Amino acid sequence: MGVKGLWTILAPTAQKKALWELKDQTVAIDLSGWICENQLIDNFNANLYLRNLFFRTSYMLLVGIKPIFILEGKAPTLKHSTIERRRILSGSSTVSDENSKKNRGNRSRLNSMQKQCEDLLKSIGVSCYYSEGEAEALCALLNKENIVDAVISQDSDCFLYGAKTVYRNFTIGSCGGSVEVYTLSSIEKKLSLGRNKLIALSLLCGCDYNDSGILGIGKESALKYLSMCTDSEVLTRLSSWRSSYSSVVQSNSNVTSLSKLEWNLVRKALQNPEFPFLEVQKEFLENQSTIKGDVIFEWKQPNIKHFVMLTERLLGWNTNYSLEKCVPLLSRWHLLYDNSSKENIAGSIQLERVVKKRTLRNVPSYEVKWKDFETTTIEPYCIFRVKYENAVQDYESTKKKTNKSKKTKKKEPENFMFECDQQVEIDDVINNLSHLDIQATADDSLTVSDFECSARDLLELSSIVESIASGSR
Repeated sequence: MGVKGLWTILAPTAQKKALWELKDQTVAIDLSGWICENQLIDNFNANLYLRNLFFRTSYMLLVGIKPIFILEGKAPTLKHSTIERRRILSGSSTVSDENSKKNRGNRSRLNSMQKQCEDLLKSIGVSCYYSEGEAEALCALLNKENIVDAVISQDSDCFLYGAKTVYRNFTIGSCGGSVEVYTLSSIEKKLSLGRNKLIALSLLCGCDYNDSGILGIGKESALKYLSMCTDSEVLTRLSSWRSSYSSVVQSNSNVTSLSKLEWNLVRKALQNPEFPFLEVQKEFLENQSTIKGDVIFEWKQPNIKHFVMLTERLLGWNTNYSLEKCVPLLSRWHLLYDNSSKENIAGSIQLERVVKKRTLRNVPSYEVKWKDFETTTIEPYCIFRVKYENAVQDYESTKKKTNKSKKTKKKEPENFMFECDQQVEIDDVINNLSHLDIQATADDSLTVSDFECSARDLLELSSIVESIASGSR
């Protein structure tokens, strides 16, 4: 997807970043990329893309990332042949289809999956926007216009459409999640490849709109040539090849004014009658995507009933599991965006009690129990306190009293020798010591220091005392 081999070329500029570092960022997501990547996995779960979509979106919302999902619109005519080729390779179409020409560019299967994704996202309160054409084109425009901080996509075309920052290989896991960060500024600085040079690379090596590129031109020779040009002149230079050298190529002559490398590229490029692919250049440079209305992140109240019904039908989840996954989203939405009142929210979710303090990924938090739900949620202290300051104060006050009570409670003294309900009479002890070579005092207090005896006698003394205690019970 995108320019052939471009991600490999850009790899030296990539930086890995944890998802929590994207907190408070607004990102435009090319949804088709997430759908298509799951179609490549041989898995018995046909709706894996829906499952992954939910868990990824849920993670982003709880971490504080603001996603704007962009869905594919009508495919550009330039891409029809590529779509048809992919359909044939996937086995969903054959070359001999009677309606193959009529169906070229048809995205009926993708549109159906996008609709399911849209329904799932709406059930948790997240909105989607449709692009007029390619989703990555609108994503790039939103980034270019600083409406979003970055684009999440697997498609390298984003940079050719004007994107400035692209997050690739989005992953989540038990230890957190991460993305690979690519920025156009870093690409220009480290590789000397600006937007126009990337477009030129797509013309020479191939992309979604020029699938084969130029026969015989690889990325090494293309990159070597691009290093000889400035970003501002490169497209003009390529576009002039046909008008300047077509007759020379036809006569099989040589041009001494060009370097050997450029002349070799010219001869190969002019063998393709469509070069310099002006329509492809126009697609990237004159992005036809338009921003209709306000494209903003908006998180509405999740609809638990709709979510439970939808996940049961599409994913086979039972009610308890669905609630376990959706309640944390409802509670977080309530804490962040529910302005109905501070602590009275009939119709959505109501606080029952603070269970205990927790620390999640080094963030001080509370474990919270909500009325009518068995599931508890973990809420960051800084967010929860804003909405429920009184509940926090009550919890902290109760906890202090409990801790103080534990500290002031006196510990009962332990009997060194034995425990009994009745006091052992000292006379009983003395009477049973007559056969021992021990001198005892008839004092009311009897301790080991009152006796002079051997170790063997002391053991026998202990046995006598225990027997007396047993008899007194």
